[in-house]
Amino acid sequence: MSELFAKVSFTFRYFFLPLFLFSAAPLFAKAPAKKEMGRPVDLSSAALTCDYLEYRSSENVVVARGNAVLRSSVTLVEADNLVLDMDEQVAHATGRVLVNDGTMVILSDVADFDWGRSTGVFTNGYFTDPPYRLWARKIVRVSPTLYHMEHVAVTSCELDPPHYHVRMASLDLVPHDHAFAWWPRLTLDRDTVLGLPFYLHNFSKKPWTLTVDPGRSNYQGWYTKSIFSYRLTDSTTSVGTSRLYWDHYQKTGDGFGAEYTYHTPKERGSLYGYSVEDKLAGTKRWNARVAHWETFSPRWTLEISGLAQSDSGFNNVYFQDDPYRVQTSLTSSAALTYRRAQFSTNLLTSHVATFDAAKGNFVTTTNVLPQWSFLGSPWKVARDTYFTTALAVRNQYDRPTAVPGIPEPILPDLDRYRQSGEGSGTFSRKISLGRRYTLEPSVGMSESWQSWQNINGLTRDPHGIFQGRGFTGVTLRTRVTRDFDFDLGETYRVRWSPDQFKRQHSDPTDHGLEANQLTFVQNYRGRDFYERLATGYDLRPTPDGLSESMNRKVTSPALDLTWKPARWTSMNLREVYGVYPVRRAQTTEYTWRAEARPDLQCSSGFSYNSGSPGELEMRHGASFALTPGWHMEGTVRYLLQQREGILYGAVPKDRFEQDYAIVRDLHCWTARVTYRRRPGFYEAFVRLELKSKAADRRALQSPDEKQYYPGRYMGD
Repeated sequence: MSELFAKVSFTFRYFFLPLFLFSAAPLFAKAPAKKEMGRPVDLSSAALTCDYLEYRSSENVVVARGNAVLRSSVTLVEADNLVLDMDEQVAHATGRVLVNDGTMVILSDVADFDWGRSTGVFTNGYFTDPPYRLWARKIVRVSPTLYHMEHVAVTSCELDPPHYHVRMASLDLVPHDHAFAWWPRLTLDRDTVLGLPFYLHNFSKKPWTLTVDPGRSNYQGWYTKSIFSYRLTDSTTSVGTSRLYWDHYQKTGDGFGAEYTYHTPKERGSLYGYSVEDKLAGTKRWNARVAHWETFSPRWTLEISGLAQSDSGFNNVYFQDDPYRVQTSLTSSAALTYRRAQFSTNLLTSHVATFDAAKGNFVTTTNVLPQWSFLGSPWKVARDTYFTTALAVRNQYDRPTAVPGIPEPILPDLDRYRQSGEGSGTFSRKISLGRRYTLEPSVGMSESWQSWQNINGLTRDPHGIFQGRGFTGVTLRTRVTRDFDFDLGETYRVRWSPDQFKRQHSDPTDHGLEANQLTFVQNYRGRDFYERLATGYDLRPTPDGLSESMNRKVTSPALDLTWKPARWTSMNLREVYGVYPVRRAQTTEYTWRAEARPDLQCSSGFSYNSGSPGELEMRHGASFALTPGWHMEGTVRYLLQQREGILYGAVPKDRFEQDYAIVRDLHCWTARVTYRRRPGFYEAFVRLELKSKAADRRALQSPDEKQYYPGRYMGD
C-alpha cells in the first residue's frame, strides 16, 4: 500500500540519517563539540512518526506530512512536512522546522540538507545558546566545520522585542573556534548607535573585555577612560590577566598604562605602570608599582615590593586604586628567605624616599643595601628550657636631617653608608604551677655594633662602637576560665658602657637602666564578644627634678573590644587612654558594620588622635536598593572640629571626601554613575555595560588584586 491515512511508524535500518547535520553549533558556544558532530554517523535505527506517510518506491522517496517527527539516538527533528530522497541523500523540511541534538535547538521555516556531503541550508533560522539568541535569514552549512549566515541579528536580552541587538550583514562561523562578522552594528531598539566594518570573536579560553568610562573632573575636564583586559593564561593552576589603559583628558592630555596580574602555585604578583604628559602641570607625571612573591622550593621564598611615582599628589588625580590620596613616603624592598625547622635566614634590601616639596620630587632618606638576618627556632636545651638566638648585619644609608641654621641638610661627612650589626641570645623556661598557672622566666643578652657615630648631628666619629645590653623577664600566666585569662609580667633591661661589659652608670639620664617595667594583659574570648586590656607600670626612678607622680609611670591603657550581637552586624572599639600629663584619650577608633546581604549593607565609625586635638574624623558607608531597578552605594569621610565641650561641627572643605554610585538595572544592561570628591579634586563618570560583559569582566578579576590595589572597586 502506497498511502497510509493513519499515524504510522517507519523504521530505517539501511541508510545513514542526516539529522546530525542540523546540530549547527551555536555562535557563542563554549562547551566542547560532540564526537559525532561534523561527520556522518552510522545509526542502527531511527523512528519516523507523522499523520500522513507516503513511500514512493519508484523514486525511493519518503514523504511525511502533518506533525512529522523523526527521532534518532542523537537528534530530534520536527516539521509540518518532511521529504527524504534516499538515492540523492537529500532532505527537504518545511513548516515549523525544529531540530534538537540534545544540547541546542534550531527553529526555521525551511530546511534543505544533503547528508551525503554534510551540507545544508536553513531559511529564517533561529537558535539559542544562553544568554544569547541568534536570528539569520539564511544559514548555510558549507562544510562540517564552517557555517555561513546572512542578515544576522544576535542579542542576550530575553525580552521580545529585545532592548538591544547586534545586526550583521553576514557571519562566518567555525564552531567552537571563531566567528567573523561583516558590518556588525549595535542597535538599541531600532536605533543604530555603533558600527564596525568587521569583527572577529574567538571562542578560545582567553576572554577579553573592553570598558569605556566617559566623565568629567574639575582638573582634567571631559575625559574618556578605557581599560582593555585580556586573560593570557587560564587553568586550574595558572591565571594571568593583563590590562591596557588609555585615558584621554581634555585639559591634561593622554595617559597610557599597562598592568599584569598573575597567580600560580609557586608565584603571584602584579606589575603596573602609568604615565601622562600633564599639560596643566607642564611636566610628565607617572606611577610604577611591582609586587612579587615566589617560592623556589618549600624552603626558599622571594618577595619583592616596589613603588615609585613622580609627585606626592599623583594618586589623588590619576590613580584611584590607592586609598592614600597623597603619598609623602615611598617604600620598596626585596627579600630572599630560607626556612628550616631549626631556623630562618633572610637577605633584604630596602629603599625609602620622601617627597621634598622644595625640589618637587622624591629624595632618598633611607637605603639598606643589604641586610642579612638570622632567627633561630627555640632550641630545647633541657626539660621545658629553650634557647633562642637572633643575628643581623646591615649596610645602611640615612640622609642627614636638617640642622637649624644650616640651609643645606646634606653634610658631606655624614652623607655616607654606615655598617651595623646586632645579636641576641635568650634562655626561657616554662614552669607549671598547676592547672591554671604557668610561670615563664627568661634571661639573655644582646650586642650591637656601628662602624661610626653621629655626634651632635654635625660631625662623624670614625671609630666603631660596641654597645651591649642584658635583660631578664618573668611572666605569670593565669587562666581563670576557658574564656578568661591574664598575664602579669616584669622586664628588666640594662645598657652597658660602650666597648665594655659593665652597666653604664655614667649616663645621667637613666644610669644605664633602660627598662624596669611591670606589664598586665587581660583577655576575654567569648563566642560573640572579645575583649583585651593591656597596660603597665614603670618601676624606674624618675630623673632628677621631675615629678614622682604615679600617673607618670603608668603605661597608657589600651582597650580592644569586638562584639557581634547578630550574624549580620558587628562593632569594634579600640582606645588608648593617656593618664599623664592629663587624663584623656590618646587615640580612639570605633566601627559599626551591618550586612544583611551583599547589596544591603552599611557601616559607620570615627577616629580621634590627641595629636590633632579638637578634630574628629568621621566615616560612613552604605549600599542599598532604592527601588527594584535602582541601587545606590556610597562612602563619606570628613573631619569635624570641636566647638564647645562635646559639640563638633564646621567641616573643612579640604577634608571632606565623598564616593557615590547610582546603579540602574536596565534588564540586560547596567548603567552606573559614579561621583568622587577628594581634597581639591572631584570627578563624575558613567559606565554602561551589558550584564554578560560585566560577568566576563568580573571573571577576569583576581582576589589578589585587592591586596595589590586596596582602593580598587571589585563590583559591577
